[in-house]
Amino acid sequence: MQRDRAIDEAFDYMEHGAALLEAGDFDSAIEHLQKATALAPELPQTWFHLGIAYDDSGAFDQAVDSYNRAIRLQRDFPEAWNNLGFAHHQREAWASNSVSPDGKSSLPDPVP
Repeated sequence: MQRDRAIDEAFDYMEHGAALLEAGDFDSAIEHLQKATALAPELPQTWFHLGIAYDDSGAFDQAVDSYNRAIRLQRDFPEAWNNLGFAHHQREAWASNSVSPDGKSSLPDPVP
């Protein structure tokens, strides 16, 4: 019974975190999603949404970690696999200075 309440509370934090993410409030979104993962670390959705928040804030290492946690919990999670690949790409691009932490390319636009 107590575990069910923790899972319900985790989903509430996750939904609120997702709404904050949509509003562009990355720090608050991360805070809410971290609470969701602490309450119910067995839910892959909470880790997935935390990964999105980290991705959007430019914290690519944390995004990779979060997506990996989601995938370990649910191997057949195509969205998490996709985002994991993107986060790896962004992390490598940022490390090579072709992408800033906010995800914007510092390279010139390709010629049409």
